Amino acid sequence: MLRRALIPLLLLAGCTATPGVDMGGVDMGGGGGIGDPLIAAATSAPSTFGNMGQYQGNPAGAARAIVQLEFLTNAYQTDPIWAPQANPIMVEQLQQAQAEMRQTLGIAQAAPAQNVVDALNAAAQQISAGNIQGAQLALSAPGFTLGGAETLRRLGNMQSTTLTSVAAAAVNQAAMMPNQGMGNRPFGGGMRRR
Repeated sequence: MLRRALIPLLLLAGCTATPGVDMGGVDMGGGGGIGDPLIAAATSAPSTFGNMGQYQGNPAGAARAIVQLEFLTNAYQTDPIWAPQANPIMVEQLQQAQAEMRQTLGIAQAAPAQNVVDALNAAAQQISAGNIQGAQLALSAPGFTLGGAETLRRLGNMQSTTLTSVAAAAVNQAAMMPNQGMGNRPFGGGMRRR
């Protein structure tokens, strides 16, 4: 009897959003994750942050891409479903890419991911609204060591890097291939092998 009562609860638990960093409504790749924001973010990683040079002159786009990188790095370390089955090499690649982006933008390595995500989301929204001063203010949040103007300049002058490219490819492969970091869950890395 107890098993029957637990089954709906377990199914409901599988439908909840990934805990950890709240992405503030950022689109994580539009539907590619079949309802799971981590899968959506992982499958779209190569086109989102695999080539940061694509954001030359587009600081709002760069900020959103780094939000996605922060989300994935945090989720693979803290999510109770994904962290235990994450490939440790892939997690290390995400951490290295995150550290590189934070160094590039003058964000303290110890800054909480949620603070970084909130500041970058706010900056992207302000840039999109044409409010450069608001974006600079958002990028002056605690942990942003260069000040808003310099951080915004750097967001608009992103370069492609090997670390972000490798991390994006690794997380995408894990999402697409069974048993490579996400494949032990239905719709998480393809069909289950029998």
